[in-house]
Amino acid sequence: MSKTAARADNTGRIPVFIHNHPSGTLKTFSYADDWAHEAWAPFFEEVGQNGFISVLVAGDGDNIEAAIADVWSEGEQYEVDTVTIAGEQFHRSVRAVVDSDSHPSNPQMDRQERMWSEYGQALLENSRVAIVGLGGTGSAAAVQCARAGVGELLLVDYDDAEESNLNRLYGLTPSQAENGASKTDVVARHLQSISGVDIETIDTEITDYRILPTLLDADVILGCTDSEQSRAYLNKQALLYGIPYVDVGCGPEANEGEVLSLWAEVRRVLSGGPCLFCMDAVDSQAVGGEGLPDEAREDAQRDEYLPDDVIEPSLVTMTTTAASMGVTQAFALLVSQPIYWDPQHAIDVWSGLNHIEVKEPQTGCVCQSDQWVPHQASLVDCNLY
Repeated sequence: MSKTAARADNTGRIPVFIHNHPSGTLKTFSYADDWAHEAWAPFFEEVGQNGFISVLVAGDGDNIEAAIADVWSEGEQYEVDTVTIAGEQFHRSVRAVVDSDSHPSNPQMDRQERMWSEYGQALLENSRVAIVGLGGTGSAAAVQCARAGVGELLLVDYDDAEESNLNRLYGLTPSQAENGASKTDVVARHLQSISGVDIETIDTEITDYRILPTLLDADVILGCTDSEQSRAYLNKQALLYGIPYVDVGCGPEANEGEVLSLWAEVRRVLSGGPCLFCMDAVDSQAVGGEGLPDEAREDAQRDEYLPDDVIEPSLVTMTTTAASMGVTQAFALLVSQPIYWDPQHAIDVWSGLNHIEVKEPQTGCVCQSDQWVPHQASLVDCNLY
């Protein structure tokens, strides 16, 4: 313990002690744990440490059942509401659910509870999902999350609705489209009419640094935006902070009135990759182009350094299918169950073809380096690096 404290102090970090119990089944701190915490607190204060974190993991091997944590700072104890174990074996543990002996059944969610039990439904109801982009795909994802009983939704979109959105944006009325209502307001009003989900809306670009603290409160991020800059940004935050990012998109093709394909595409980014860059799913040139002022972007397009802006066709069956593919994976993460989808998967809704491209993390990619390391975050008056 002394060696751990000294190393943490010399590197400007705080120590974290992770353990389980011999049986592997106990989901609460034991009497011995409580005694140790009380003994450690003055010890760390004496050596000049701001505090420490204690984590208990219940389960055996890869079969993790739950995890709880306490933060001790300046002699005070703070319970951690949610513990997320990031990486390929992603697991989410909510203390309010773990500490409860029983999880009352919800008649409205009877069919879902028959799949993942009252415990799984309680995990879902204690979750927060961020949905970035509220077009046909994002609005469909929001409706599905609300119907399934997700506890909180963060809706992010800076755009206003227009008449061309009426064929696929869930909740949009002709009068709202005619008046140019904000997409966040349209979707929020619709969700409030069908569920009791708590909703927070943000009407600005997701890349605005002021949004980041709010975004990091999410347990899963669903990216339903066609902005390459936004997708690259969300990819980065997923790698930095261990928040799963499910990238949802569509790729329609048509020629002179003939439909060629309606691809619904989903890519999943977890800690350690593969990320969107490994999957060749982000156009780096477009990322840079979107960050240019309007006049400079038009000049680059005229000189053929950037492609011209193109209005893509769309169909509600395609956008809804893509949303369902992404939301299903998000649900598996939220209820701490394994995901059998490959990180990158596409379905042609028009022809029924599947395209699965297995991608491994690429050596030299940002997700495999220490290039993106959080500088500093504040946690109960402790500096955590």
